[in-house]
Amino acid sequence: MYDFLGGPKPIQIRWIVNLFKALTLPYIVLLMYYMQHFEFGTYLYLSLHGSYGILWIIKDFSFPDQNFQKYTTIPSAIGGCLILIAYWILPLIQVTGFGQNQIKPNLVCFIIILYVFGIILMMSSDCQKYYTLKYKKGLIKDGLFKMNRNPNYTGEILIYLSFAIITNNALSYCIVFMSWIFMFFPFMLRKEISLSQKEGWNEYYKQSYLAIWKFCQSDIINIGLYIIMIVFIIVLIL
Repeated sequence: MYDFLGGPKPIQIRWIVNLFKALTLPYIVLLMYYMQHFEFGTYLYLSLHGSYGILWIIKDFSFPDQNFQKYTTIPSAIGGCLILIAYWILPLIQVTGFGQNQIKPNLVCFIIILYVFGIILMMSSDCQKYYTLKYKKGLIKDGLFKMNRNPNYTGEILIYLSFAIITNNALSYCIVFMSWIFMFFPFMLRKEISLSQKEGWNEYYKQSYLAIWKFCQSDIINIGLYIIMIVFIIVLIL
């Protein structure tokens, strides 16, 4: 992420990320007018992915992530651009007619729920992390982080899943799932290694899960609760 192939580090990561986030809404609008594609599904995609880009910029200027304030090498910056370009394939799929446009109301409901929960988790947990670490270093073991060690990544996962469900295209799901496997999960593991060196880690590890909520100490009960939740979601969207 920071020093792929080595060399000087002239580029701040946030410059690249913010550029793509800021351009996402106009990019989708231009695609819509170029392809003359103004269907319901495309407008739904525009409203969610476009607003996400704007909210990200607001978040970065209000409570930035220190990891994105680091400088990176040019090869790493190019790699980051390729990852962000991959996300732009999703709206391209949608406006070229390979996504779904006649979306059932119950599925629209589910998509919006995913997006809203994701945005709230991402924004509020990053805000909590920024202001907590600003005044007190160490483990964050309360608030949104009490039962889930990575609520911000959970939020990002829900957000991009909502985008993929709108298109309902195999390539969209592949892009999103690959980003989870090769980007989000390694970031979380890297964070786990860092947190494990801090005081109070053992107790915190026992009271929380990596990226979902540990509602009680019994893993069996937690698994049961999540199974019930999944069944409810399946019934909702079918």
